[in-house]
This record gives sequence, structure tokens and C-alpha cells, in this order.
Amino acid sequence: MTKAFLIQVAAVALLVACSDNEADEQAALSAEAGPAMQLPVVADDAPTFLPKDMAWMPKDIWLPEDFQPRWSQKLSPVAETYVLGGITQLSGSMLAEAMAMKMKAANYEPLEMSKPKPGRLMFRGNGHGTIVITISEAETGRQLTVSVENATGQ
Repeated sequence: MTKAFLIQVAAVALLVACSDNEADEQAALSAEAGPAMQLPVVADDAPTFLPKDMAWMPKDIWLPEDFQPRWSQKLSPVAETYVLGGITQLSGSMLAEAMAMKMKAANYEPLEMSKPKPGRLMFRGNGHGTIVITISEAETGRQLTVSVENATGQ
């Protein structure tokens, strides 16, 4: 699988995760081909990711110490929804466990999905809407994608 495909899957997963009925899921999947869903492809030799690119990220959302941000994008100006993607070397199970523990410790409420999916955690709280955390395999470790609705950087 290419990085571009994984990034598109993560964006579509955000849309699907925020939807409870199958009609909305089908609409989200069909939107995958549209230009609005195409996220940037970042090569390994891309310019340095700047801290300002994730100024929207809530300070109380934990990221692994070895997390290497690769891209960040605003998905919705209406809901101030942003997504951040990067790579870590933690194993998928350790990463999922640590993310769940740290999010609960920061007073985020876990959201139960009607159709749970491996590698996807959902939370809300602390003034933010839905927070979707997706963990998937990447060529150089695990890809961690975090999307935050109503992101303020606070």
C-alpha cells in the first residue's frame, strides 16, 4: 500500500467514524475519489515539518516521544477539524494502549463505535468534538493519525 492510499483511508475513516448510518458511510466512501479528500503525499525527503503546522493540536493530547510528524491539514473550516499524521516506532498494540490510557488520564471520554475497527480509537471532551486516532502499519514503523474536531491548540 502506498502512503497516499493510507492517508486517503485515514481521511475517509474520519468521515465514516463520525457517521452512524450506512447511507452516510457509503457517501463517505464515494467521496474518496473526490479532490476534497486528497491529502498531501509527503516523501521521506520532504522539507522539514514545522512546529507551526500543528499549532492547532490540543496540548493535552499525548504523542509518543519518537513521533515524527509528516503532514497536517485542515479538513473542515466550519467545525475547525484538523488531522495530523506521522510515524512512530512503538508497536501497534503498545501505541493503542498508551493512547487510550493517556487520553483517559487527560479527561477525554472514550466513544464506543457501533462497528469497532481495529486500530481506531475515538474520544471527545475538553471542549473538542470527536477525536479519532488511527494506528496503521507503515513502511518505516506505525502511522499515527489524529483528527480533532473543534481544535483550538489549547
